[in-house]
Amino acid sequence: MSTKIFAAAGLAAAASMASAGVAITTFTYSDLDTSYFTSDGSTGSFTARAGADSSGDVTGFVAGAQTAEYTPSFATDDASLADVVFEMSISNITANSADATGSFTITDVDGDSITGALAGAWTRASAGATILFFNGTLTDVVYSDSGDGVFEGVDGSGFALTPYLLNNSFSGGLVQVSFGVDSFFDESFDLSGSQFSGTIVPTPGAAALLLGAGGMVARRRR
Repeated sequence: MSTKIFAAAGLAAAASMASAGVAITTFTYSDLDTSYFTSDGSTGSFTARAGADSSGDVTGFVAGAQTAEYTPSFATDDASLADVVFEMSISNITANSADATGSFTITDVDGDSITGALAGAWTRASAGATILFFNGTLTDVVYSDSGDGVFEGVDGSGFALTPYLLNNSFSGGLVQVSFGVDSFFDESFDLSGSQFSGTIVPTPGAAALLLGAGGMVARRRR
């Protein structure tokens, strides 16, 4: 059930991103450890990051589809720097909706990273439902070669951080589903059922640079 719901949300995000430009990177993570703290029920802080049961993948499309795999338990490997974290400040909380702004960081096994800002809205499936949805945008997305310049997963596969990726800022979209939440941001909670899916696309200036360098064929993510 949860997988089907999240897949539908991911398709909706992909459809909205299609109008914004060709995807240069997509990512999906599941079973992130999630916490939310509020002291007054009107604002709060939400965090989701890799835990013992988390897994995911990041696919780059600039030089053909190449995927960095994050297999289960990647966050518990002491020899790896691989991590993913989403942080949001929650405000304007009502019975079934809330606003959010924040940031995200995805790090590969040796320190290369993708970071950016996020903003959007949370909604509740229905009154009393234990499923929360987030839909938002990504801005100021930056790739950093703090490792070896190849964004790679735990098995060594991945994609090169090309000069185009390293020297531009990008945008995109993000969807999330959190399961098993009995309240809607009016109370603090902890869980491990959050799933994220994002698409990163060129900004107009970056798109022009990419097309000028020979163009890019849209590839559909598996």
